[in-house]
Amino acid sequence: MAGGGRPAADPPDGTNDSAAPQDGGNPNDNGDGHAAAHGNQPPRKNPQAVEGGGDKRREREEWHDTGHGADPDDRIRDLRAERLIKGAVSTTSGNVTLGDHYRVTNSFFLTAPSAGDGSSDAPFGPDEVESLLCARVATESEYELARRLRTDDRIALLRGRDDNGRYTSALCALAHVGVPTKDRPLKRVHPSTPFGALADHVDGTACGYLLDASGMGWLGESSETDIAKLRSVLSEHDAHLVVLVDEDDEVGVVRLHSVEHDPPDKRAVLERTLGWFLLPPEAVVPSRADVDTAVAGRVGRLLEQVGTVHGVRSWLRTLESPADASTLARLLSEETERGSAVLPHELEARVAEVRTAHLRSRARELLRSASSAHSPIDQAYVIAAAVLDGCTLATVIEAAEGLADRLQQAELPEGKWRRRTFARPLARRLRHVETEQRDTGADGSTDTIVVLKQPQLRNVLVDVVWQEYEAARRPLRKWLVQLCERSWSEFPDDWRNVQIGGGIALARLAEHDFSEIATKVLEPWAHLRSPLSGGEDLSRSERQRVASDVGHCRRVVAWVVEQLVVGGTQRSRALNLLETWMRESDRSPRNTAVLAFGTRVAEIEPKRVSSAIEDALQRLDQDFARDDPLSARGSPPGHIVAAAVEGAFDAGMRYQALRLLTAKASSLGPAATLAAVQALLRIASLKERDGDDVAAPRTERPALLAWLDTPRLDAGTGAGHDSSAPDVEVLTEGIARLWAIALAMRDDKHLKRRAWSVLHLWDAFARSPDTGSPGFRARMNRLLEYLRRAEPGLREEIAHYEKVRDRIAAHRGAGTDG
Repeated sequence: MAGGGRPAADPPDGTNDSAAPQDGGNPNDNGDGHAAAHGNQPPRKNPQAVEGGGDKRREREEWHDTGHGADPDDRIRDLRAERLIKGAVSTTSGNVTLGDHYRVTNSFFLTAPSAGDGSSDAPFGPDEVESLLCARVATESEYELARRLRTDDRIALLRGRDDNGRYTSALCALAHVGVPTKDRPLKRVHPSTPFGALADHVDGTACGYLLDASGMGWLGESSETDIAKLRSVLSEHDAHLVVLVDEDDEVGVVRLHSVEHDPPDKRAVLERTLGWFLLPPEAVVPSRADVDTAVAGRVGRLLEQVGTVHGVRSWLRTLESPADASTLARLLSEETERGSAVLPHELEARVAEVRTAHLRSRARELLRSASSAHSPIDQAYVIAAAVLDGCTLATVIEAAEGLADRLQQAELPEGKWRRRTFARPLARRLRHVETEQRDTGADGSTDTIVVLKQPQLRNVLVDVVWQEYEAARRPLRKWLVQLCERSWSEFPDDWRNVQIGGGIALARLAEHDFSEIATKVLEPWAHLRSPLSGGEDLSRSERQRVASDVGHCRRVVAWVVEQLVVGGTQRSRALNLLETWMRESDRSPRNTAVLAFGTRVAEIEPKRVSSAIEDALQRLDQDFARDDPLSARGSPPGHIVAAAVEGAFDAGMRYQALRLLTAKASSLGPAATLAAVQALLRIASLKERDGDDVAAPRTERPALLAWLDTPRLDAGTGAGHDSSAPDVEVLTEGIARLWAIALAMRDDKHLKRRAWSVLHLWDAFARSPDTGSPGFRARMNRLLEYLRRAEPGLREEIAHYEKVRDRIAAHRGAGTDG
């Protein structure tokens, strides 16, 4: 693997070139690195955020988001799950023929040399051209191009992107007017061949020529004399020339007819290419009618059959180009021609292998700069758009400029980055993405959002940069670190997407080089300490700024570790790192480890997670008992543990999470009890997913209430328990004890209001004619009964609540039968 070594003199990221010193934190997380944001607002600048008087209020605000009715961690968890599922791709590599050339086996348009002149020594044979004419998806621009060539001019420009089928259209148009034969085929011209030199090589051995002048500066410098000479020679030998140019290429004073390429429908390309491959062997001289018949019959049946395979469905949804469609068609035809039934699991593996190879080639193509004048700026935009998929266009541009600066410093350490402001259109640098206008506010405001055409390209592109361009490794790593550290201050309206994108990319790097990323990124971030607990040399405003920039880094560490554990590539090393942090006396790495355990790690290692959370609860009481002066400011009481329990529950560790909270509730001290109450209310606020997929949308059904209605043990935890099903009555009673503490709380009005609000939401859902059920209503009645017993002072409040509820229900005609 290229560039696997780590420079010894390179200090940990986040401590050398960042404006934020290592002793940093976030005033909104007070050292826990897990601040819950309020909407998309930038960090607060309230002086109370760094003084002791605001600690309790800040802690309540962190986990309590009255504006959205659910914890913000819930929203960012769902957003990240969606991005992970959408961009999942294997790391397997391989070889595959690419192109929009259908059944033609040589990738003629991808292998054009970058130097030399004269016509190509590899002409396109008549059979190859005939294959294109049979299988192609005809477009209006193809016929327009042929019409232009039939004029006396003999030369025409075809303007369009290099990945949308323009080679096929050009060859077919030349075949329409030239009728290629074995003696007079079509030929390709090397792209660096100017018109003057080409005129000297045109002879009677070809009926048509194809020249790709995309990005070539000589085209705009060609003279009318050169063009007239070339046109005369072409006319003399009854030949034609198509010149391919990019959408934004400047052609100078060249007076040539230009045709705008009309890209073919990608689904149609897939179907016709597949139809061509599936023609019976007896079709020695196939025709377009034969392909039409295959498309109408066998192709439809095959696509319906393979449509059940996840990898095929994903590829079909995200076809980016005719070349993409052609590659999938070739793969499906090869699997079908093996002569046996297509097995879904075998096809899934084959699709993953071929698509990854295809995406790696696409990534390499995007990273190759057509001119040194545009390197590394073009590459910076390519990488930034992939990493920040889903961010606003403004965010992508700003981030790309920062990465370009770092890459430029790597290329020219002593040089100065200079470029012409209008040298390269933005669209040229962002060819692998699409932009969408999306509503971003309740007032109807919109933003331009960048979306990858193929989400799987994100991981593959990061892989290629890291594995094949060793000079880009350090700039890429440091850029990702800066994105995460400064997301709040530099991208206040897009910080969630920036953090998610940066975290996913860092996890990808850790899969390849765990030691380097752990040493230079994860360890420094895990040991970050809030300036609130020290840093007396910093002013209050400086501490607040530093904390705002780096406070969410520990959450990103938790995400990275989660991906390593769930993905399995570095599972043991990642888990060992968490265990090491849990054993440290420093609270910061322990907090980071607890955050990581409160992710999908709980799905993979439930026993380890349960033990870690129980240990964290005990440490809360120990800190409280010692009356540690830093305990009030160095770590919010129980917020981290509460967030971890909620995350573990949402990841599938439901029974064990509830059992841990309810079984230990009676023996917990004040700090741990408060954490347990917070955890319960966070869990009670969670909505059930519509399916088992971690990225499935959430319904309106409370997840905990639904689980109590149909309880079941967590996967892999049946052994060792007294029964095959949880004791719901015991759990309900334990839940009521914790809930009652919040309902009766006097010194925390936010917590009390949240408890009553969630209780009302549960009750309304259970008794609604649309959403309720006898089971839900019975469970709510039992919960209310346990609440009366748990806290004597609540008996009258519960009775008053029920009276008001029933009166409102009667007024609305909803009924309250329960």
